[in-house]
Amino acid sequence: MKKWMLSLLASLFCVSIMAQEDATEAIKKEIRDIKLSEKYIYGEGTSAKSLEVAHSIAAEKIHVNILTMLTDEGYSSKDANARWDELQASLKCLEYHQGPLYKSFAYLPEVALL
Repeated sequence: MKKWMLSLLASLFCVSIMAQEDATEAIKKEIRDIKLSEKYIYGEGTSAKSLEVAHSIAAEKIHVNILTMLTDEGYSSKDANARWDELQASLKCLEYHQGPLYKSFAYLPEVALL
């Protein structure tokens, strides 16, 4: 009886790990598709501390990318920052764990800048 219960618990544990791996793979595929489409502006963050730290790193990277694009298009620094403030509400994020690391991928469609 104990052997049967142990086997059942081990198989449930394996199923949960496989389901988590499938979810992570789906997120990685979505990230890969976004990068390859060239229709998005994105930033990536990685942290060993927490998901929040990884998210703030990703958000800072996309912030820098957008400010650079806007100033290259002739926006003043003040106007570019004001535009960023408007765009932050549209920021989308994908997050997952990879081993001991927390990963965050923040993105916006390029058309949001128009």
